[in-house]
Amino acid sequence: DECPQENINQLKNLYTKRDFLSVIKYAQSLIKKYPKSFFIWNILAISKSQIQLFNEAIEAYNKVLSINPYYAQGYNNMGNAFTMQGKFDKAIETYKKALLINPNYSEALNNIGTVLKKQGKLNNSLEYYKKAIMFRENYVDAYYNMGNALNEQGKFNAAIETYNKALTIEENSSGSKLTI
Repeated sequence: DECPQENINQLKNLYTKRDFLSVIKYAQSLIKKYPKSFFIWNILAISKSQIQLFNEAIEAYNKVLSINPYYAQGYNNMGNAFTMQGKFDKAIETYKKALLINPNYSEALNNIGTVLKKQGKLNNSLEYYKKAIMFRENYVDAYYNMGNALNEQGKFNAAIETYNKALTIEENSSGSKLTI
């Protein structure tokens, strides 16, 4: 059975309001009726991550990926949960699973760069930021992250140039969007 659109919309509205506890409670009640609903498991996982219930989020992402093993964003989101737990090697491994599904997945590339930077592997992190930008040329976060890595390396002129590129992109963008 498919979960009715009305229920999906209600979950989306709660999520948009950032009422993650209500999303979790409602999603858990819906899962009893619709245990194979990809969307419900996914929004449950994201919401658990938002309130730092990372182990529970990872369990829910595992369910998401058992329903749809080709969902690159699910691996990326799971990698984020591992990163926030400080499980950096596990995070990189999970991000790389996303890249096996979608080799041009700029968010996963950026996220690997961020983990490598946290590990002090600045040259490696820069390579991933460059790849992320190669696939998404106006990727503000990757430019900021690259600027931070360059700054840490003492390459101040290159860092300033990179930050300026990010600022230029931001000034020309129409704002952010929420993706669930």
